[in-house]
Amino acid sequence: MEQPKYFKDIKNPDYVCLLKKTLYGLKQSPRFWYYMLHQFLIKKGYKRLKSDQNLYTRHIGTHILILVVYVDDILIISNSVEHIKMAKEELAATFSIIDGGPLHYMLGIEFNLHGPDNNIQLCQRKFAEDILNKYQMMDLKPSPIPADAHLSLSSDMAPKDPQEIKEMETQPFREMLGSLRYLVSCTRLDLCYIIGNYLSRFMQNPGKPHLDALLQVFQYLKSTTLLGLSYKRQNHHDLQLQGWCDAYYNSDKDTRHSTTGYVFTIASGAISWKSKKQNTVALSSTEAEFIAPAYTAKEGVWLQRLLFEFLAECTTRVCTSILPKFTLGIDNQSYITLSNIMKILNILTIGFSSSDPTSLVFCFRILPTRTKPTCPRTFCLYLYSLTAYVYAHYRGVSNTNV
Repeated sequence: MEQPKYFKDIKNPDYVCLLKKTLYGLKQSPRFWYYMLHQFLIKKGYKRLKSDQNLYTRHIGTHILILVVYVDDILIISNSVEHIKMAKEELAATFSIIDGGPLHYMLGIEFNLHGPDNNIQLCQRKFAEDILNKYQMMDLKPSPIPADAHLSLSSDMAPKDPQEIKEMETQPFREMLGSLRYLVSCTRLDLCYIIGNYLSRFMQNPGKPHLDALLQVFQYLKSTTLLGLSYKRQNHHDLQLQGWCDAYYNSDKDTRHSTTGYVFTIASGAISWKSKKQNTVALSSTEAEFIAPAYTAKEGVWLQRLLFEFLAECTTRVCTSILPKFTLGIDNQSYITLSNIMKILNILTIGFSSSDPTSLVFCFRILPTRTKPTCPRTFCLYLYSLTAYVYAHYRGVSNTNV
């Protein structure tokens, strides 16, 4: 590190300090902490998954320990209470820890067991209410939808005269938008398009129409603070990874880029979702619809391998060596027709490469075409007053009673 101010060596001002112990706040500190934790867990017999290097497993007889690491927060899962206590004692012997007890609240996410089958429900009620209180939005009139169906914004709506510019400088648009992104990342896939994609395009120079659209999102958030994810308890043999994707042609009026949206579910709940502007300009809606499945398939392959590796560890390697199939739902008729003609000639060449293409098995499920937007498009493009709630329950999102 650089020599501290007022403690510089006058004879050698260009010298740097050699750290004998890492300090909090340095760029190298997170890496050193992870390296130290990794070495400790390996010595204790844990095995790190290749698909996700924040997941560790350890077999002790017929019992298994699973550690989920998020920086310095660790979630311990096991089929034996005694082994959970043992893992805590091992960590406490080396590190200074705080035992949070049974999992109820972690990283702003509330965990609840619901119903006779102990279905798992996740929500961020407190986190959402804290955001509303921070920006004094608790008195807003609730809205049933986060955005109007025909909302159309562009960079031309940015403030132009000095009075508008001065007025917008006093509005915390970027802070308000950024505070909602963690909700989108964890439990609120219904806000993925409007927050994670659409309004984020105008963070550099937002105007009054952009601010009004963001305020409507806060109105919607006020009426849906209990909305979260729900997962049904299932046997590992019954787990089925399912994905849906869609594309919105020419969605960006400034750059003419299209939008890709996808969602993956397992155990009747959403586990991965994204709404992203495509990197290239599609010349037709068919081309945009071809880009979306290729982008979605990359995420599906990673989830497929993560699921296989995780189940193989949890079941003491009784799974077969063949990766489980996953279903990818597509509703575009032009894509389906051309795919049948070309026999899906190696979708890998469109979006990604793989060292083992023979192990990738794709199973496409055709969704019926409707005059109104389908469920994936409701997720990534439009949000009508009723279909937002229908989609929420359809994709494993439910109101949690807490």
